[in-house]
Amino acid sequence: MQDFVDWIRDFRAARGLSRPTGEMLFRYRATRSDYLGLRALFARKLEILNGQAWTFSSGAECACFVLYASEWWRREYAGGPWRWMRILESIWPIFRLDVAERTYAVERGLVAWGHQVGDAGKRYLGAIVAHGGLPLQMVAQGDGSITRLLIRGLHHAQLYGWDSVRLESFFEAYEGELVQHLREKDIHRLLTSIVQTVLALRQECQLAGAKNPVEILDRRQPDWRDRFPIAVDDSSAEPLLIGLVQEAAREV
Repeated sequence: MQDFVDWIRDFRAARGLSRPTGEMLFRYRATRSDYLGLRALFARKLEILNGQAWTFSSGAECACFVLYASEWWRREYAGGPWRWMRILESIWPIFRLDVAERTYAVERGLVAWGHQVGDAGKRYLGAIVAHGGLPLQMVAQGDGSITRLLIRGLHHAQLYGWDSVRLESFFEAYEGELVQHLREKDIHRLLTSIVQTVLALRQECQLAGAKNPVEILDRRQPDWRDRFPIAVDDSSAEPLLIGLVQEAAREV
C-alpha cells in the first residue's frame, strides 16, 4: 500500500518540485484524481484502525490531511454550516477524531507545506478555507456573491486600468460581501489573479466586442482554462470562467 510519504513525494514530483514552494495549497492545482486518491488513502488507514483512535504518525500524513481538507472545501462545500465533521465523514462515516489530535495535524501539516497558523479555535478552520480557495460548488449552484464581486472588480480594472495592488485593495474593501471564511488576504490575491488572467486573455485574443469570446478562446488557446489559478478538471469552475470571459468581451 502506498503510504503518505510516497504520496507527497509523487505529488510534488508531478509538478517538478523537490520541496514545498510555500504557496497557498490551491496553487498546487491538485486534480480530482489527487483528491480521490487521498480519500482512498485515508479510508484504508481508518479501515485498518477498525475503530481505534486516529493518531497522525508523520508530517507527511498531516500534510496530506491538510491538503485533503482544503480540497474538500474547494470541491464539495456548497453552503450551510462549515464543520470539520463534514470533512471527516467524507472519508469514513461516523468516525470521530480527537480535537487535540486534529489541531496537531493541522499545525504540523501547514508547517510541512511551509506555512504557519494563527492562535487556535476557528482560526484553524479558516486556514483550511483560505488554502482551499473558491468553493466552486457554491459558484456552480448559484451563489452569486463571488461572481458579482469578480465582475465588479473586472469592470473597474477595465475602466481605470487598475494594477494588482489596486485590485487587491478593492476586494479587501468589499470583502464583507463574501462569506466570512473567504475574508482573507490570500483570497483577495486569488480574486485579483483571476481578474488579471481574464484581462490578459481579452487583450491577447482580441475579445473586445466579440459575440462568441469562448469559441474564439477555444480555437486560439485551447488550454486557456489552465491559465487560471484554480484547478478546472471538473465542471464546477466552468460557469464562473465562461461568465467572466463573456463580461470581459463586453465594451465597458
